Amino acid sequence: MNIGVSEINKIKVFPIPYAGASVNAYYEWKKLLPDRYELCICELAGRGTRFTEPCYQSVGEASEDIAKRISEQLEYDDEYVIFGHSMGALLTYEIYYKLKQMGTKEPRHLFFSGRDAPHIFEKREDIENMANETFLTKVEQYGGIPEEFYTKEIMDMFLPILRADFIILDNYKFQPKAEKISCGVSVFYADSDFSTHINEMHKWSEVVEGNVKFHKFKGEHFFLNRYPNDIVNTIVKDTETQNIYQATHLDRLEIRG
Repeated sequence: MNIGVSEINKIKVFPIPYAGASVNAYYEWKKLLPDRYELCICELAGRGTRFTEPCYQSVGEASEDIAKRISEQLEYDDEYVIFGHSMGALLTYEIYYKLKQMGTKEPRHLFFSGRDAPHIFEKREDIENMANETFLTKVEQYGGIPEEFYTKEIMDMFLPILRADFIILDNYKFQPKAEKISCGVSVFYADSDFSTHINEMHKWSEVVEGNVKFHKFKGEHFFLNRYPNDIVNTIVKDTETQNIYQATHLDRLEIRG
């Protein structure tokens, strides 16, 4: 079934930040989204406009907080989508179920980017007790840290936020859900991202009731910052259509860039 643009009312877009980031990371999307799309702000605690608040102690606490903030911005008949990259992808997965528990209308589409499926076990690394130098070396593998951040003043402010985010990821324990995700789902990943693996990305289909559309991009972990136009255009396209590839058809994936 294809759903034309004219059949869709205004759509709200909720982007969920990656570790260490605020919603400002998505600010550019405001000018890239079509007029019928509204970029909505859901800042995470401990950064941006919520800088004075303590960082989250768990993925559960974070997802419940953000789900409430999303729900507060929705009218009864609003259409909306949620996009999450890296840590944001895991939060988006949990947010979906928090919204269901709250009785909030289901999102039209979920976009999981730059992270393996949530039920894939990741070895704990004891981030909480890791020395700053060791932790920073680990973070640098992902790339994406601007050179201007390498000053004592900024690092003293930025590193605790980043560590707090990595700690809740390190402590995350997947809990199987009674129901699979029943809305539209797309998965974005990069061909040279060391933190994701094609087989584990494919396993997102195991937590989704229907088919999943996969999009492969050239680049490393922060490919979304390299191709903002392609990311936004793909979000719009997938939101407005339901003709999606079968999750098993990995030979049909697109490479962009």
